[in-house]
Amino acid sequence: RGDAIAVSILEDPWVQDATVSVLWPGSIMAEVVERTPVAPVLAGEQWVIVGRDGGVIAAIAAPSAETAVVEIDQGAIVPGTVITDAAVLGALEFIDHLSADRRVGLTMTKEDAGLIADVAGHRIRLGRPVDMMQKASVLESLLDSELPAGSAVNLIAPSRPAVANPQPEVEPEE
Repeated sequence: RGDAIAVSILEDPWVQDATVSVLWPGSIMAEVVERTPVAPVLAGEQWVIVGRDGGVIAAIAAPSAETAVVEIDQGAIVPGTVITDAAVLGALEFIDHLSADRRVGLTMTKEDAGLIADVAGHRIRLGRPVDMMQKASVLESLLDSELPAGSAVNLIAPSRPAVANPQPEVEPEE
């Protein structure tokens, strides 16, 4: 029974999809699609490693400093759960489309109704979790242009990005 075998394989949180065909007279063919970890997501008191589809792969105590993280708390969840929060899925898509060197130390959060990314010393307003692949591509181009340290970037409309250079602090009069 191929269906029963496929269901059993799908119990592994690393497996995103599985199909099993029974080939008579006594063979089976299994096709398995493994989840690729994208980033740790905050889950109450711990972190979980999550794939691009929102599937929770494993629990960890804390992420390493070299990895991108999604600080949008999902509460206590366990491996095998699939996250459906649109903000988290958008954050994962954004991270997944950035180059590996841009992910180092990246933090994704949610403010009001929009996503915020802190990347390489820049605050990036992403807005709603739509067009995340385009937003990641535009950010890559902007970062390649050597933005001044501390610049704020608005990518709510990726076809019209806005960059605000850091303003010097005005010293108060005495």
